[in-house]
Amino acid sequence: AKQQFLVYCEIDGSGNGWTVLQK
Repeated sequence: AKQQFLVYCEIDGSGNGWTVLQK
Protein backbone atom coordinates (compact mmCIF):
# COMPACT_ATOMS: atom_id res chain seq x y z
CA ALA A 1 0.00 0.00 0.00
CA LYS A 2 1.25 3.46 -0.87
CA GLN A 3 1.08 6.34 1.55
CA GLN A 4 1.14 10.00 0.65
CA PHE A 5 3.19 12.39 2.73
CA LEU A 6 2.54 16.10 2.67
CA VAL A 7 5.43 18.31 3.72
CA TYR A 8 5.11 22.05 3.92
CA CYS A 9 6.54 24.97 5.84
CA GLU A 10 4.39 27.32 7.91
CA ILE A 11 5.42 30.80 8.93
CA ASP A 12 3.85 32.15 12.10
CA GLY A 13 3.23 35.80 12.99
CA SER A 14 6.68 36.11 14.55
CA GLY A 15 8.38 35.06 11.31
CA ASN A 16 9.42 31.66 12.62
CA GLY A 17 9.40 28.80 10.13
CA TRP A 18 7.84 25.50 11.09
CA THR A 19 8.17 22.35 9.03
CA VAL A 20 4.97 20.33 9.27
CA LEU A 21 4.71 16.68 8.29
CA GLN A 22 1.18 15.47 7.57
CA LYS A 23 0.48 11.76 7.18
